[in-house]
Amino acid sequence: MPGDQPTPADPSRQDPFRWPRADIVKALDDFAHPDHPSQRAFAHQAGIPHATFNYWLRQYSPDPADPLDAFFRSGPGELVLSRILAAVLLVFQLRGACGIRLVSEFLQLTQLDRFVASSRGALHPLAAHLESDLVAFRDEQQPLLAQQMKPGAITLVPDEHFHSGQPCLVAIEPVSNFLAVECYRDRRDADTWTEAIQEGTRGMPVAVVQITSDLARGLLGCAEKGLQAVHSPDLFHGQRDLLKPLLLPLTRSIQQAEKDVEKAQRLCDKLDGPKRSSRSAWWAMIITPSTARPASPWRPKRWASG
Repeated sequence: MPGDQPTPADPSRQDPFRWPRADIVKALDDFAHPDHPSQRAFAHQAGIPHATFNYWLRQYSPDPADPLDAFFRSGPGELVLSRILAAVLLVFQLRGACGIRLVSEFLQLTQLDRFVASSRGALHPLAAHLESDLVAFRDEQQPLLAQQMKPGAITLVPDEHFHSGQPCLVAIEPVSNFLAVECYRDRRDADTWTEAIQEGTRGMPVAVVQITSDLARGLLGCAEKGLQAVHSPDLFHGQRDLLKPLLLPLTRSIQQAEKDVEKAQRLCDKLDGPKRSSRSAWWAMIITPSTARPASPWRPKRWASG
């Protein structure tokens, strides 16, 4: 029998390569020097294919008649443009309530879309990369900053949000506006909240002495049994409990007044109903032309004169 003939493996191919924008700008700035060699010699010295460098000259060379174009296609302009784009994504898309669509509109209104891609397909990978960098920066810097903190007592304001199928547990420290907890969990009971808060404050010399929430059962149990902390309601629920003895009598008076108005309106409709119907019939008899009424057999015919 012939031996096994395995299928040959696919030949390895090189991954697609894209020159960074900063390298393109630097190469064009260096070539703009008065004592530059020829294109071919400069490309060979810089390790750039001659065809690629020729394409850069035709595509990315600044317009001498446009100072704005010349600035943003230079090295300092490229640095300013990257800072603007990173700040816009950080403030608008990550910290604010704006999406990538508004970031794209901002780039179009400022006419920066001439120099940077403003489509969703181009901005979304950059925003995702920036978010992952921020998470990595947090994981690196938070333990170092926690070592410099002074021991103290803090208050947390926890609540849950529903962005997807799982609840998102969030707890903020109101004085510093620091998010101590921001994670997804399958449940939101007292044990889950206690574990999330302990994990969020691990490594910090702080003690949670008070929990302020919306009186949810899970948060009440977390404060009283899990963290052994004092629980206080938020402003809305505190006002509701404080004004409940006053609001109930006022609400009853308002509801009774509304019922009296509805009763009076029904009585007016009932009294005005027959009068309106008889009045409508009387007006119909007056304005109806005589030719439209059927002739009575006891009424003599009207002969036309002449």
